[in-house]
Amino acid sequence: LSYTGDEIKAVEGVFSGTVTFLASSMENGTPFAVALQDAYDKGFTEPDPRNDLNGMDVARKLVILARELGMECSVEDVEVESLLGDELASWEPSDRKDLVKELVAKVGEGA
Repeated sequence: LSYTGDEIKAVEGVFSGTVTFLASSMENGTPFAVALQDAYDKGFTEPDPRNDLNGMDVARKLVILARELGMECSVEDVEVESLLGDELASWEPSDRKDLVKELVAKVGEGA
């Protein structure tokens, strides 16, 4: 964009449809675990929803956008705040095929 001579004054947008869906659902009274399962069932999440919740998906999108604006940066330059607690961030499912089921159960337990 900046290569064309345009002056970029601001960039605004929704960078995570998953997080927006979860927030909207929760605002309407849906428990987080139920909203997460619903988002997954509707195909809104990554195959491993932790990739949506840990902030890295948004960080990658920001880096792509920044580079298109002529900035030199990498994912390491983006300050990321995960929606996952430490326990879920490092958790591994007992079976990859049950990842979402186990993740939703852990979230429902308050992990």
